[in-house]
Amino acid sequence: MYSKKRFDIFFKIVLLFGILPSITNAQNLIIKGMAPGAEGKIITLYTYSNQITFNEKKLISSPIDSSGKFNISFNAEDTIYAFLKIDYYKSGIFIEPGKTYNIKIDSQDYNTPDKTNPYFEPKQLNVTILNLNKNDLNFIIPKFDEIYNDYLFKNYYAIYRLRDFSKIDTFKLIINKLFSFVTYDFFKKYVDYSIALLEIPFISNSRSIIAENHLKNLPILYENPRYMDFFNQFFENYLLCSYAIRKEDLIQTINYAPDYFALTDTLGKDSILRNEVLREMVLLKGLYELSDNKEFNKNNIAYILLQLSKHSKFEKHRKIAEDIIQLFNKLQPETYAPPFCLKDIDKKFVSLTDFKGKYVYLSFWTSWCTTCQAEFSIMNKLKEIYGSKIAFVSICADKEFLTMVNYLKTQKYNWKFLHFGGDYDLLDAYDIKSYPIFVLIDPQGKIVSFPAPKPSENIAVYLEYYSKKDDKNNKKPLFQKP
Repeated sequence: MYSKKRFDIFFKIVLLFGILPSITNAQNLIIKGMAPGAEGKIITLYTYSNQITFNEKKLISSPIDSSGKFNISFNAEDTIYAFLKIDYYKSGIFIEPGKTYNIKIDSQDYNTPDKTNPYFEPKQLNVTILNLNKNDLNFIIPKFDEIYNDYLFKNYYAIYRLRDFSKIDTFKLIINKLFSFVTYDFFKKYVDYSIALLEIPFISNSRSIIAENHLKNLPILYENPRYMDFFNQFFENYLLCSYAIRKEDLIQTINYAPDYFALTDTLGKDSILRNEVLREMVLLKGLYELSDNKEFNKNNIAYILLQLSKHSKFEKHRKIAEDIIQLFNKLQPETYAPPFCLKDIDKKFVSLTDFKGKYVYLSFWTSWCTTCQAEFSIMNKLKEIYGSKIAFVSICADKEFLTMVNYLKTQKYNWKFLHFGGDYDLLDAYDIKSYPIFVLIDPQGKIVSFPAPKPSENIAVYLEYYSKKDDKNNKKPLFQKP
């Protein structure tokens, strides 16, 4: 068993002595255009840092000027799927190194109050690429997807009920004819693995054949979304499903003697995973999946990932391992709460560090959230009882500052209110997917509990405990790290 202290030491070593990135042939890429209605806002380009965890990674941001124009320019190494964001609104785009994209985003009112949850009802940016041609991925992939989905819909019964595999061969002929003019390898692989996905339902009878045709001794296409769709489906829960990998060996090399090298040897017993690169990718996916399995020690999984991030031969795998570790640590007890510096109702800036030395009961809310109103009516009483020892802070996510101010004028709340100021990165940092969300933070600025119990969920028990707790004593915290 490895202690948290040992884990922290190893993690710092990785950060300090990580292997330098290799020299690449990056080329300049430009995205420019107009976004009417978004004047003064920020447009940001994101991608996925990897397509196992799908962590979002910001590539670059650019202001939209007073006439609605913007210009994004950065060095790109690979063709990737990315997405443009303005506030909650976003749209996907394939981007290639060395290209320029002239785009127009349809006009819309970004400041209209929206009472729907954007994480459950995504807001779409309607984007037109003005210099699009028939060889561009943003033209041929949507066209292919439309044909693919329509063909699958019409032939689903024949393929999956009647097992008429000739339908798959027919589709290949159709696509080869329609897209014979395309020579771009990224698209060809996108098509190949779209078709390979049709074979997934028959995997129980022909797993080794499918692997031989589409995986073994073939390169990993980390940035091709359809390849990664196939990879993720093919290897879903694979560590526990493979006949060649004994569960007892997994438990031994994870729970009792956590060791990256021993675990890769265990996976190597599976003939499908003889290829070292593929084997390690499956290991990364498998460890990520096992982290939610109570039979396996999550801290030991993190330690193995740490070893992998240090010793793997493959730079992309080291980065994926680090991504998973960061995901494990995000908003966990004893990690530092994401900082903020926001305006209160008097337009004075208030930061998290202003409350250092006190426990902070932080909440995120909106004026249209009826559940927030119900919880805040209880909060008033909690503030009266514990306000001298615990700071109560609420961050409003209404789009307009004045919406918050006008709403608070109608209420008699007695604690500190701040406005998020359009900082959507802050909402992402706190993983805000619904309202209200509560967080308990200790006097050093570290997470005690996320999400913390709501006022209606008997948070008073915990506030009572922490309001009396002497920070210098060794009392065990009520909230435990899972």
